[in-house]
Amino acid sequence: TLLIVGGGAGGIELCLSVEHKLKSIFGAAASNNQENSKNRSRYKVILATKGSTVLAGHNARVQNIFHRILKERGIDVRFDAEVVGITTQQPDCPYQNGDFSKSRRIQKLAQLAPSDKNPQTNKQQSIPFDDCLWCTSAGAASWLRDSTPFQTDERGFLQTDDYLQCIHHRGIFAAGDCATMLNHSRPKAGVFAVRAGPPLLRNIMSYLTNRKMHVYKPQRAFLSLISTGDRYAVASRGSLIAWEGAYLWTLKDYIDRKWMRMYQDLPNMLKDNE
Repeated sequence: TLLIVGGGAGGIELCLSVEHKLKSIFGAAASNNQENSKNRSRYKVILATKGSTVLAGHNARVQNIFHRILKERGIDVRFDAEVVGITTQQPDCPYQNGDFSKSRRIQKLAQLAPSDKNPQTNKQQSIPFDDCLWCTSAGAASWLRDSTPFQTDERGFLQTDDYLQCIHHRGIFAAGDCATMLNHSRPKAGVFAVRAGPPLLRNIMSYLTNRKMHVYKPQRAFLSLISTGDRYAVASRGSLIAWEGAYLWTLKDYIDRKWMRMYQDLPNMLKDNE
């Protein structure tokens, strides 16, 4: 049993990609439905999310598409199941009469928080699993709140103004997953961190040269291409766009590879300094 914790875009992509790989390992060679069913029973994938739906930040049409895909792929989705810790249980009898072949494995358990929305969660306080992959939303480093004088929000992220400066601390700038703009709070998505880079640099340079800094207002909506792990993807943007198809995976693959090449084909810095 493989447990995936997190019902956002990252958790969904990870879950479906791993399931596709497991199916290729255990089920691709099956020649009939009975053998397929037997191979499928050799592994189980569970997706645990603390929300009542997956992809809470996306529109209902996108959510419905992935509810359908998860069901088609045999993923056991646990809604309103907030995992708050991982524990292990030692077997009552580690081995019998010196025979380690009969020993039971240490049981791993994902502990769930009580939920008023899902009585089943209160009844089942944990989810047993063999391996776990954790893919939840970004969290702030504790030292930002505990070891710095900078103002943070309720989750511990640095609060910045419209110039990407820390509140009450001129000349201290922050952007990306460590910070939240006081007047323009946005989800912790990579697109916002990337887009904040140029205005961050511009305002740092303006501050250092005593020039006027520029107000930055991040975009509200952005296009997400969410892969299903099998050369298929779903496009999501705002409250309307919910497209799906293999062509969207091709587009996503092209964009991702182009982005990664930026960090592989690096310029010769020594040559530029000559």
